[in-house]
Amino acid sequence: MNRRYIRIVFLILVSILFCNSIWACSVCFSANEGNRETYYITTAFLTAMPLVFVGSFIYWYHKRLYLIVNNRN
Repeated sequence: MNRRYIRIVFLILVSILFCNSIWACSVCFSANEGNRETYYITTAFLTAMPLVFVGSFIYWYHKRLYLIVNNRN
């Protein structure tokens, strides 16, 4: 139990000491509106892309399965 508390305290201290590294991102907190907008668009695109891939595969699989089942009847 004692080691667990030591680890938790250590992680908290490290987080507090290195919290300035959060400000290292030059795009997230940029004063330039164009950079910030590009960052948000890229984040949205990279978030949506895997969802579209998986959704397209599920749609194709469902349609293919439907065609196979109907051709057997």
